[in-house]
Amino acid sequence: MINGVTQLEILDFSHNRISNDGAIALAKLISWHKSLQELKLCNNYIGSLGIEGISFALARSPALAHLDLRLNSYVGDEGGIFLCSALSQNTKLKSLFLAACGLGSKAGKFVGEMFKVNSTLLEMDLSNNDLTEESGELLNQGLIKNFKLQKLDLRMTNVSQAWEFAINEQLARNIANSTRNNINSNSQPNMKTIEES
Repeated sequence: MINGVTQLEILDFSHNRISNDGAIALAKLISWHKSLQELKLCNNYIGSLGIEGISFALARSPALAHLDLRLNSYVGDEGGIFLCSALSQNTKLKSLFLAACGLGSKAGKFVGEMFKVNSTLLEMDLSNNDLTEESGELLNQGLIKNFKLQKLDLRMTNVSQAWEFAINEQLARNIANSTRNNINSNSQPNMKTIEES
């Protein structure tokens, strides 16, 4: 039924226990649907197998800009690594929510590496995952080369306050650059108007 809906922009399957099989079925939709911009899959017992399917589709998605996977505690490091691999290729996704998804330091390392190459993600929620202090350092290293991300939620991740402060400095730089770019683009004279006058 969903396959025939061409104008679908938001799909919310949260709290439906779709598990891996449902996630894999939805992955097919993500990979081809040209208008689907937001997908919410909170609290669905999705594990790394389902995330692998979603990640494969995400790397090819023509439109998806917002993905919410919060409260899927079986995602784990393996699922986090799949998502990071997809985000290293994806050029559409602007926000990804992974709060309480069972991510650990391995996933934290890959998130840091993904930050170095991803140029579209604006917001990411990693709260309530056991990333550890080492992950804080790796996330910060990734953000040194990332000029796009503006919001990163690290509450209850065991990332130290010192690393959170350093990360927030990188995010503030990105916000300032974005604001400056917007001001510059808005202040450029309209060439058509100049030619007409």
